[in-house]
Amino acid sequence: MKNQQAISAGHEKTLEVAKEILLAGGNAFDASIAAAFAMFITEPCMASAGAGGFALCLQNGHAPVMLDFFTQTPRSKPELENRDFYPINVNFGIEIETFHVGLASSAVPGTIAGLYEMHRQFGSMPMAELLAPTMDLAKSGVLLNTFQSIDLELLEVIFRVDPSVKDVFFNGDERKKEGDLLHFPHFGSFLDFLKDEGETGFYKGEIGRKVSSDSKERGGYLRREDFENYRAVWRKPLNIPWHNKELYLPNGPSLGGAIMALIFGYLDIYDGDWIKTISQVKNRYQHPRDISKRLETLHPELDFHLEGHEVSTKGTSHFNVLDKWGNA
Repeated sequence: MKNQQAISAGHEKTLEVAKEILLAGGNAFDASIAAAFAMFITEPCMASAGAGGFALCLQNGHAPVMLDFFTQTPRSKPELENRDFYPINVNFGIEIETFHVGLASSAVPGTIAGLYEMHRQFGSMPMAELLAPTMDLAKSGVLLNTFQSIDLELLEVIFRVDPSVKDVFFNGDERKKEGDLLHFPHFGSFLDFLKDEGETGFYKGEIGRKVSSDSKERGGYLRREDFENYRAVWRKPLNIPWHNKELYLPNGPSLGGAIMALIFGYLDIYDGDWIKTISQVKNRYQHPRDISKRLETLHPELDFHLEGHEVSTKGTSHFNVLDKWGNA
């Protein structure tokens, strides 16, 4: 696959940012870091500097690795008289899903730590250059496309909780519609801060102090030590054989790789029919325990075990980048 480059993304502007970095001589990891920052603006219903995620990384000539920068729950959850935590129901058409909002629902963000850790390990361009395309987007704004408009409609009830985002997602009292401009002037200032202070400023500096202070005063659980102790973690990905190939998939705590392993396990049964396979897996495995049990049967070598509640059927966004050096 050397000398071939490819990108897939959830928004055309996310893709354009990744492409810009590849054309500037950056590798797949540089492009991924830049694309992730762009997603905060291009796909604000799906990605955020206050969120977390996972990255499956392949450096040509080396074994694949997984970077876990998922959010971390607060270390302490004392009784709070003013706990800011309550449910909001979101209607997805075929089902209603309950989300919990408020400061007490917040976890330590992992995205910034993850992107800086990836840059330390694999980046080839200065971080300031990777931030630049998103800084431009923050100034110019992004037109709300069809998919993001649908997301904003679904999540409108959540966005209305926080008055600070009103100017971003609403025109007066009306939700912005497809074709309207999403403008993020304050996010440009945040990126300027990151360019100067880096992840240290985020977790141990002004931002960590401000968020933990607000949390303490207004009914949340996050504290300074939660931010200061956060670390992104490198993990070994799931590895399964399939048709004389080796598949590398995200490991726990992500459920995505486990579900993909099940899907590939069923593909032969359903003659390669992806739609039928995905439907069957979705219907059969609604709980992490069910997924673990089936994986023990299909792939006992994985030693994959999960506990938890029912599996949410709603996801966020992702992207893929392959560069001319064979990195992905």
